[in-house]
Amino acid sequence: MGLTGILLLIVLALSVIMIKLIVDGIRDKDWKKALVSIVIFISIILLMYFGLLRFITSM
Repeated sequence: MGLTGILLLIVLALSVIMIKLIVDGIRDKDWKKALVSIVIFISIILLMYFGLLRFITSM
């Protein structure tokens, strides 16, 4: 399995976890939990994106 396949599995797993946390936060009326999970997901995706850009451009 190549690097893109592994990254795809990581992103899919993160999105499933994020959706579960958001649904739990909305059910419990805990908006802070839902917003924190969205922010963490977006920050991880951005870190992966910029990390890949730096990795690819350094070759």
